[in-house]
Amino acid sequence: AAENVAESLQRGMRVIVQGRLKQRSYEDREGVRRTVFELDADEVGPALSNATAAVTKTSRASSAAPRNDQWNTAAAGATPPF
Repeated sequence: AAENVAESLQRGMRVIVQGRLKQRSYEDREGVRRTVFELDADEVGPALSNATAAVTKTSRASSAAPRNDQWNTAAAGATPPF
């Protein structure tokens, strides 16, 4: 997950990403039509062409928020707003 990427990679490192590239269009506040590309990443890792990496399996607790968490107002399976 994103936590593993943040802990494993540093700014400026070359990475390899596997996923889907999505294109979508929208109108901005001024009415100008814009097109953006978004990468829906499944896997992220360091590019090993100029570096080496040691793989360590993490044992994280469940990433889902506890059911009794008062701050968890999102529906199950909801997409984060960012």
